[in-house]
This record gives sequence, C-alpha cells and structure tokens, in this order.
Amino acid sequence: EPLAAWIKWRDYMFQQEIELWGKFIDFWMTGGNQYWMDFDYERNGRWPFEYLDEEDKKIDVHCEYEMDCYPRAVVSYERLRNPETGPDEADKIADLLDGKL
Repeated sequence: EPLAAWIKWRDYMFQQEIELWGKFIDFWMTGGNQYWMDFDYERNGRWPFEYLDEEDKKIDVHCEYEMDCYPRAVVSYERLRNPETGPDEADKIADLLDGKL
C-alpha cells in the first residue's frame, strides 16, 4: 500500500530530511555555499557521496556565474495562512515578483 510505504519511508528518513532541509536553507542564507560534492546531483549526501566539511565548502558555480544566490525575503507559511498577517506576507511575494513576469 502506498500510504504505508510512505509512512515507513518518512519514519526512517525523518532526521536526514530535516538535516537536508537545514542545509538547503543555509545554502541560500550564505549566498550559495555548496554543501554537496560536485557530482551529487540530488544534493542529498547519500552513498557514494557525502556532505562537504566546512573547510571544503565553496560557492556553487551557478551562484558565481548565472544567478544571485541571496535571500530576497523570508516568508512564513503560518503567517501567510493567517487572515490577519497573510496580506503582509503575500505582499512580500508580490514585491519580489513585481515586473518579473
């Protein structure tokens, strides 16, 4: 059953997924500091790859030559869904998209 398989995966992978999510946030908050090995296209540090040590990290090549890897806004899901704070959170997104579409 798909649901049972997902629950099993979720329970087994929970800690790794939380750590990976933290690394993803750090990537953007540090201007594209690459935490994965070059050929780890999934960027998950799973065999045969591993995460880079702090001294081995470098700026991702895409951040050097193709895009600016800095956060533009921090949007809270909870604030976005809240009827009182939602409009202000949505304005953050709108401001970023203004003139870009």
